[in-house]
Amino acid sequence: MRGWVYADTPDKMDSLNYWEPLDRDFNTLIPQNQVPMFIENSWQDKFFNSLGNISTIPLLSVPKRYYFGAVDGHGGETSTTENKLINRLWDDWYNYWLLGINSGILTRPKFFFAYTTFPLINTKWTFVHDSSAVWPPANTTDLKLYFNPNGKISTTPNPVDTQNVVLVNNVTGGLTMQTAVDMAFKGTQFNNKFKKAQLIFDSNPLTQDLKMFGDQYINLDYSSNVYKCQFNFQIYEVNNSTQKLVTRANYTNWHNIPNTRTVKSFYGLSHSHIFKTGNKIRIILTNLDTSPADDKKFLATNPHVLPSLVNGNHKMFLSSNSYLDLKFIPPASGMNLSYFGESTNSLNDESNNSNPYSFKLNQNFPNPFNPSTVIEFSIPANEFVSLKIYDVSGRKIATLINEQKAPGKYSVNFNADAFKLASGIYYYKLSAGQLASVKKLILIK
Repeated sequence: MRGWVYADTPDKMDSLNYWEPLDRDFNTLIPQNQVPMFIENSWQDKFFNSLGNISTIPLLSVPKRYYFGAVDGHGGETSTTENKLINRLWDDWYNYWLLGINSGILTRPKFFFAYTTFPLINTKWTFVHDSSAVWPPANTTDLKLYFNPNGKISTTPNPVDTQNVVLVNNVTGGLTMQTAVDMAFKGTQFNNKFKKAQLIFDSNPLTQDLKMFGDQYINLDYSSNVYKCQFNFQIYEVNNSTQKLVTRANYTNWHNIPNTRTVKSFYGLSHSHIFKTGNKIRIILTNLDTSPADDKKFLATNPHVLPSLVNGNHKMFLSSNSYLDLKFIPPASGMNLSYFGESTNSLNDESNNSNPYSFKLNQNFPNPFNPSTVIEFSIPANEFVSLKIYDVSGRKIATLINEQKAPGKYSVNFNADAFKLASGIYYYKLSAGQLASVKKLILIK
């Protein structure tokens, strides 16, 4: 497989995507588990995204407890106070199930977690502990931060959906992936052959603390002039002259159709964080996702994902389809308060847009499902629309929609029994005009 990585070609990457998950995806087996589970995960683990464990929450029917936050992980930061707490939780869990000692563990919240936040302690985050009886916590809602012209992030989308910024991927001198790895992506020779590029977007200073929680994703409206394009988003908090990496989201398209406008949604590394009053949220879009100087202990100078070595110009359209969607917990006083010195009535209020509908494909619900699930989507214009189901090999399973549609929101029911499908992972793709989006669904029988 290392040879396939170094080959750095679409066919070898397709081989990796096919063979690597085989017999390693246990989602269909998790519901069969009969052993009480205590699961922990570092928010900052560079190898094992907490989203994987979060996705198991509805699958486990046995007694369970979860912890997300400051535990040892691949590059994760730790906390003395959090370590003491999690060790006590572990002890109580084992004592109850193995020794019969009841310390009230089953009466406590099912979900324990910690936010990262300022102030920094020796360049590391402070951790703030929290817990919840349900996941996600009660009152969690969505906040969309749209990419706007002049390097701005706003709760209001840019009304001109043809405006764009270009991330230039400039690679010269016959640089190969193996050579780049051997150079550890650093040094004069590497820098001469690979030009790191970045585009910076800042919010206004926050007018109050903002609690970001758990899963966040990027919705990206893009095009590229080459077959392979990559977009890496790094999310920072900026305190005066200090910026600290919070989390990241990465997307590589190995089969891009050149100069075709596409919409794609993809999750970043799950993370809970408290952005502090007066600070800014900064998003850096880059072609090389290397860590800042204070976060190089684990990856050193190596990037979080391998970059594209194909010369190309990658456009991000500054439209209502390009935004960071983060979960947040509003203050007890409600959502009327402004976080960015803007009117918070614009938060997720589609009536503020000149066009009330955008191109959007929602995650099916429920997911996992058996045998039926609902797929919702919206389109902004009169377009020919197709909605199709595919298996993991890319074979088309079903066509749910294949007709002209007017602007609006739509809901489609998909029943797997009608197509005699076995348990497993499938994909659904929405196409409307020049836009397309793909999401994963899981069938468990």
